[in-house]
Amino acid sequence: MPFWLCGVKGMIKKTEFNKSVRVHSYGYRPSKLHERGFHVVKRIEGSSTYQPVGDYVPLQNSEDPALSERKVINLISVLNEENLLDLSAETKAKSLYQLNENSLSDDEEEDETSSGSGSGSFIMRVLKDEGVSVPDAMISFSDNETLDKFKSNIKRYCASLSATAQTFRAPALYGLVRTGGAVVPHAY
Repeated sequence: MPFWLCGVKGMIKKTEFNKSVRVHSYGYRPSKLHERGFHVVKRIEGSSTYQPVGDYVPLQNSEDPALSERKVINLISVLNEENLLDLSAETKAKSLYQLNENSLSDDEEEDETSSGSGSGSFIMRVLKDEGVSVPDAMISFSDNETLDKFKSNIKRYCASLSATAQTFRAPALYGLVRTGGAVVPHAY
């Protein structure tokens, strides 16, 4: 016979309750450096403390701070390998990304990988019905494991932010666009 616990939203199984309160590897907190930014933090293995491993900085001052925080929640959900919120109705745009990795020489690369640190950043861009894409946020990581985990799931992250309606644009005017790794000439 299953054991049920009474929760705020109704009855849930004990196993579901335990799953919902488990300690996550990644979290976030408001940034002390950027008024509207957030720090991405990672739990130190074998400890209950967290250390900063990245930053999320919104680049559009007109964006609602609550929407920025929901985007960070999706970022953390990607890193914790959980379900993402569908923010397409709020963003009303296509989400694109641009990867900016630091270039290291072979000697520096050996030193960097041996210490377990590296760095990389992404410029998240939004593409609306008219005009060119504009920078929306900068996401940077100082930890190789976190960087690799986000790189392998960035398409999921972009899909959670992107409007579902297809936008058709003239390739002669706007050229080819990279969307989630694929180069598409007309519709994306």
